[in-house]
Amino acid sequence: MLRVIANYYLPHLVTLEVGGHPLWELAYPRPYWSQLKSFANQAGIDPYFALAIMREESHFDPLALSSSKAMGLMQLMPATAKYVARKKKIKLNQKDEIFNPELNTRLGTLYLGSLAERFKSELIHTAGSYNAGPHNMIKWINRWRGESIDAFVEQIPFSETREYVKRVYRSYKLYKQIYSS
Repeated sequence: MLRVIANYYLPHLVTLEVGGHPLWELAYPRPYWSQLKSFANQAGIDPYFALAIMREESHFDPLALSSSKAMGLMQLMPATAKYVARKKKIKLNQKDEIFNPELNTRLGTLYLGSLAERFKSELIHTAGSYNAGPHNMIKWINRWRGESIDAFVEQIPFSETREYVKRVYRSYKLYKQIYSS
């Protein structure tokens, strides 16, 4: 249903305005856009993919803290943030620095870029590995090799990850549609 709405109605809805802002831009904003775009480009990933990850991970709350202790805009686990910082020689002294929007975005896009490289830029695999870890994604790819991407998504055994990749992909496609002009 969402696909029908997006394909048929989105071109018309993009022109509707609320308070001087196009309606879809209110639902799909681009906070932190200039730094996110710069970091995403440096990491070799589509900035709109990184933005979709950020939207679904934290809803753009720089102080977001999940029940699993993921932190900030890109919802980085402290161990992941430390690993990326050490690998890329980025200064990270205290765990609370992960909440800093600029540092979080930089580390998050670098990590996302490494996953995209590992999974040959396949968005579903990259998003799923960002959520459930690359080892789980590799296991699932091997288990369902040859399945269509839609069938693969429905086979993901973690319901959280299965729904997450759908939300990220939908957000990514909508961001591309809304801001393509």
